[in-house]
Amino acid sequence: MAASLLALASPGAESASGCAALVVTKAKVAFPHERSIQAAVNEARPCDWVLVAPGVYPGSVVIRTPDLHLRGLDRNRVVIDGRHRKGVNGIEVRASDVWVENLTVRDFDRTAPNAEHGGNQIWWHDLHGWHGNYLTVYDTGLLGGYGLFAERAEGGEWDHVYAAGFDDSGLYIGACRDCQAKVSHATVENGALGYSGTNSGGDLVIERSLFRNNTAGLVPNSRAGDDEPPPQDGACNSGENTTPTPTFESTRIQRCTIFRDNVMAENNKITTPANSATGLAPWGVGVELVSTYADRVEGNLIINNANNGVLGFAACPRTLCANEDLALSSAADVDLD
Repeated sequence: MAASLLALASPGAESASGCAALVVTKAKVAFPHERSIQAAVNEARPCDWVLVAPGVYPGSVVIRTPDLHLRGLDRNRVVIDGRHRKGVNGIEVRASDVWVENLTVRDFDRTAPNAEHGGNQIWWHDLHGWHGNYLTVYDTGLLGGYGLFAERAEGGEWDHVYAAGFDDSGLYIGACRDCQAKVSHATVENGALGYSGTNSGGDLVIERSLFRNNTAGLVPNSRAGDDEPPPQDGACNSGENTTPTPTFESTRIQRCTIFRDNVMAENNKITTPANSATGLAPWGVGVELVSTYADRVEGNLIINNANNGVLGFAACPRTLCANEDLALSSAADVDLD
């Protein structure tokens, strides 16, 4: 590996396009390198690659440079470790078109179960273009908030990811009327919610993933006062919607928020970490549609969830009391084959 890193770190490693490779390693080596991920990220320019050798790297990383690749050289042995520090995040991405791949982030905690600060292992927000592949995120305590978290972010993907042990959700996509996002080949377990999506809709697909041993599996939802604007609208034209309570003349509409070919199994665990919001959610549910519009649920295996395979209901969160028919269009398209 040292020889490979030497080649990447040499002056000739810069490509004809001007992109460079910056190496992070804790080993004693003769070639140019940084010992901390944040130092390399600070040095990087758009289109550069930050390559991280195996090791445990304590502390947070904040990325402000767009079009950057952060890649570990071993998914299981490149570990960004929060050591249960409270009120901090693991990797926070504040720039568009950033890729985070092939590494582990663990044990970044909230200050308290209901706190808004910290506890996100990898957080993309307020940007366009986000990518996370071959990632492992988990928390071994009770104060991990979100595993992979995309907020007010459009045009993204998560593929081959694992999340476990969070008091909110392992995967979260929120506050995007037309998210233009895909999640595939994810495994999420041992948390309050496997997936949560507040006010996220439009072109959004979650497929070929496993949600097991959570309190509830998949939970798209509408909510006022948090990650606005509501609602969660799965129609293909959701980006044109300007009201929190849209009206559909028929269930025969084009639907682009699709949950397909997943497994939701044994989401009955009531001893997971939880906060006041997730603690009130129905448990033992495979798919929970909370005041949602126009989603499609098809081709999934939903098995051994104690209370409901698929549950759709209207809620009155905070200042928005939705009408009683909010969840019906979603429930009408459930396919349990």
